[in-house]
Amino acid sequence: ASALQILAGDSGLRVDSLGASGVELAAGAPTPTFPRFSSLAMERIVLVRPGVDATLGSIKIEAGDYIGRTPTHIDGSLEGLSIPVEDLPESALRANLSALKVERLKLNVSLAADWQEAAEQLNIASARLDVAGLGALSASASLIRVPRAAFEHPESLADLTQAAAVKQAQLNFRDSGLAGRVLAKFAEVNKV
Repeated sequence: ASALQILAGDSGLRVDSLGASGVELAAGAPTPTFPRFSSLAMERIVLVRPGVDATLGSIKIEAGDYIGRTPTHIDGSLEGLSIPVEDLPESALRANLSALKVERLKLNVSLAADWQEAAEQLNIASARLDVAGLGALSASASLIRVPRAAFEHPESLADLTQAAAVKQAQLNFRDSGLAGRVLAKFAEVNKV
C-alpha cells in the first residue's frame, strides 16, 4: 500500500509505503482478533499534528515462531526518528535534553532476539539505541528460565520472569557528544 493517511480531526499519521507478508488474522476468546505477520515495513512516516515536525524514516520488523499473539523471534529496526525536543511530552527526558541544549532528538533503534523453548532461554543477540549528537548504547544478553507462559500471557511478563536469570550480558556505550554536553552543563551550573 502507498500514500496512506490516517487522521482523527487535525492529527494523525502519513505513511508513504506499507508492506506486509505472512499476514494472519486469528480469533480466539478471550483474546480479540489480532494480526500476525512474518514481515512488516513502513517507509517515510510523518506524524501529523499542528505545530509538530516529527518524522520517522522507516520501521522494519521480521517476526516468527508465534505463541498465540506473541512472536518468539524478532528482528526489527526503527530508523530516522526525528522530533524537536520542545514537542516531546513534559517529562524528565525533555527537561534533561533541554538542559543539555539538544534541540532535536534523532535516533535509530534495532533489536534482534529469539527464544529457545527447550532451554527456556531468551537470547538478545543485539539491541542498539543510537542518538545523533549524544551517543550509541548497545547490548546483548542471554536470559535463562524464561517460561513459555511469558509468551502465552505477555501482559504478565514481569511476574512470569521473576525466576529468570542472566546467563551473560554485555553493555557498551560509545560517546558522540553526551560527555561534552554534560561537562558543559556542569561547568555552567557551577560557574567553572
